[in-house]
Amino acid sequence: MPDSVRYRPSEALNWLKGGFEENLKYASRLGKAAIREDKSGDTKLRTRVKSAGKALLSLGLGAYREIASVRSNTYEFVVSDENFSAILPNRSVSVQYSSVQRITATDDGFLVHFGQSSLLIKPYAYVVAGLARAPIGWERDGHEVPFETLVEELSARSGIEIE
Repeated sequence: MPDSVRYRPSEALNWLKGGFEENLKYASRLGKAAIREDKSGDTKLRTRVKSAGKALLSLGLGAYREIASVRSNTYEFVVSDENFSAILPNRSVSVQYSSVQRITATDDGFLVHFGQSSLLIKPYAYVVAGLARAPIGWERDGHEVPFETLVEELSARSGIEIE
């Protein structure tokens, strides 16, 4: 059995990777179209403004995808025999299983109470289809697993039932 198990956002987030380059190329094409005159020499201001607006929107979406991709690489949980660590974009927390007092299900995810603190474990992203919304799962040491698997493992290792 390995010393520790790593949980990272699922490979379903692969669509984020490389998105910035695609959006940059598209924005470049639109930007060139915004300054190019047509064959008759007519400027068509409305067409140029529309093209420039689309170029800016494409750059913004590309930047958002790039930031989300980088953040997803800094979001992980490491589960070992004695404790688990949450490595989040804004902080890192290490928790001994013996200090876990309770685990509560919430609308956003699961709240792990330990000592005088708590940690909200929530999905990194959701897949949305119409009114249905499903959380993106985890990659657990190279294998896709459902979102709840991490919390179930923490529950089992700490001996605490999920409320």
